[in-house]
Amino acid sequence: MTRIQDTSAASSFDYQPESAKASVATVQAALLKSGVDVNAKGSDGKTALLAAAEMGSTDAIEVLVQSGAQLDETTADGKTAVMAAVATNQKDAIDLLTQKGADINRADNNGNTP
Repeated sequence: MTRIQDTSAASSFDYQPESAKASVATVQAALLKSGVDVNAKGSDGKTALLAAAEMGSTDAIEVLVQSGAQLDETTADGKTAVMAAVATNQKDAIDLLTQKGADINRADNNGNTP
């Protein structure tokens, strides 16, 4: 689970990607209700988009991108949502992220690309 909190610390919600597979409406409602920054990072350094990509939750990816999630936002080590989807073999998520404009050639801090 990733706790997402906006930069002002005024609002937060717990994002659990496997739950998003069952209920995209839950993710939409949480985003709209909380007004949270969709690019905020959890304590693990992941954005909700990166977490959704890891789990292959294309519905959640769609909602997050529509809500303003930055496709190429990185973790502290330079990993992106596309890299997370590749690492967990989530082909549909990779396809969706690249269709939306994610940089498939972006390198992490060690120079590795997806």
